[in-house]
Amino acid sequence: MVLDIAKRSAEHAARPKRLPLFLSMNFSALRAPRRHGFTVVELVIVIATFAVLTAVVSPTFVEIARKTKFDPVVEEMRTMENALVHYYADTGSLKPLENIAGITDSVQDPAHKHLISGDGREGWSGPYAEELPSESGYGGTYDIDVISDSQAKIILGTREELGGVYPAMLETLNHLLDGDKDLKRGLVWGDASGINYGVNFVRL
Repeated sequence: MVLDIAKRSAEHAARPKRLPLFLSMNFSALRAPRRHGFTVVELVIVIATFAVLTAVVSPTFVEIARKTKFDPVVEEMRTMENALVHYYADTGSLKPLENIAGITDSVQDPAHKHLISGDGREGWSGPYAEELPSESGYGGTYDIDVISDSQAKIILGTREELGGVYPAMLETLNHLLDGDKDLKRGLVWGDASGINYGVNFVRL
């Protein structure tokens, strides 16, 4: 029995030693197969995803641009409209404002006197605005043109270096103020030199 054990030990020692299984594995088999670019299906998926994201995000940027550019102008024109409406309601006439050639940010400006600081007319109970804008955010200048005791228009002109108001801008302002894009009728009309916002107080 002792001889058998010794013989087996000698045979075992003579055998070539094997590496453990985990050391002899071929690791190249674990590597991902090398790829050569996208497949057509993958490209279609990427393009479709990009198109969906563009459709979702673009309106947001358009809305931000509109608010930045147009909403302040609309607010300014409506501020002046409200001031004129209340002035007319209290005094009964817009005639004192008919000689205003343009609005400035000076307290000596006639529009400032009539609508903010007070012109001494009977019934005056302003101020009818905290301030009157002299020009819009894009550089156009404002004027008030009194047509009669009960009619006036707010004119948004432009500086000469701007070369007039872009037609697309006119249409957008017209839509925001008048609800349509027809520059030939309604309360808002205009051309390349500016936009007019008519205020007819007869309806009061």
